Amino acid sequence: MLIDSALSVVQAGIDYCTMTAKRGDRAEQLRERANRLLAEQVGSGNELKMWKFSGYRGKRSGGVAFGVRHDGCILVLSSSAAATLTVESIPLADNVSRIDLQLTCFDASQQAERAHLAYYSMLEAPRRRGRPPSASLRLNSTGGQTLYCGSRASDKLGRLYDKGIEQKTAPAGAYWRYEVEYKRSQATEIARLAAEAKLDDALIAAFVVDYFGARGLSVPACLERFEQVAEAHRATLQFDGVTDADRTLRWLNQTVAASVKRLVDSGRLAEVIRALGLGGERALALLPNLPTSDEE
Repeated sequence: MLIDSALSVVQAGIDYCTMTAKRGDRAEQLRERANRLLAEQVGSGNELKMWKFSGYRGKRSGGVAFGVRHDGCILVLSSSAAATLTVESIPLADNVSRIDLQLTCFDASQQAERAHLAYYSMLEAPRRRGRPPSASLRLNSTGGQTLYCGSRASDKLGRLYDKGIEQKTAPAGAYWRYEVEYKRSQATEIARLAAEAKLDDALIAAFVVDYFGARGLSVPACLERFEQVAEAHRATLQFDGVTDADRTLRWLNQTVAASVKRLVDSGRLAEVIRALGLGGERALALLPNLPTSDEE
């Protein structure tokens, strides 16, 4: 196995989980939990939206989605919601059809072409039983790149992509996400380990590293110095727990702030406040020095 010393694991966990329950008591319990989780997501600053998936209809907010259909219900958890809520939710389900495990690594070499190079490494790797390796590479116009390892029809599918570019939180090559998607019987086994409290960070790292390492790709050392390394990057890691409110603020900062500043600099602060629907007493409470209409 090729260990790349430039890679340091800064995060490990469950990144996605889909679970279902048949009509009856278990479905009702899963529904009650989903309603609590959706309320928590809304309270954290996420929007509540209508959602449908594979015949299920319901609602989603942040990293939580829940729906019902004639034969039962489904709960889908993603990102930070999957990392923190999956283990307690699994016992309420009859089946876990998909679960993704991830490692996020800091790349000291800042290798922006890591996925690209890994793609060619897979093509050049010795073939198993004469079969060509299954791999595809996606290049994004904004600079990111994603390597897909394996077939989408199989029980396991790997992804390697630039997480910093995807989330717009770091320069190209700074943080890489290694993910393995497990389905069907593979998902059932991973879910069993999670329900039995055996799926800790070390085991997640071992599963993910083994998957990519077996395909001839360079991987980070498993959780050596994990806590120290993770702590050093915790302030800059914004990959999970990003709410709709956070995204809106980021959009305001990137697309609106410059225009607002130009208007304020030209002496039109009061008009900006009114245009944003913050007039009257509310605006005065937010900005005590805002001139009243009599002063304009």
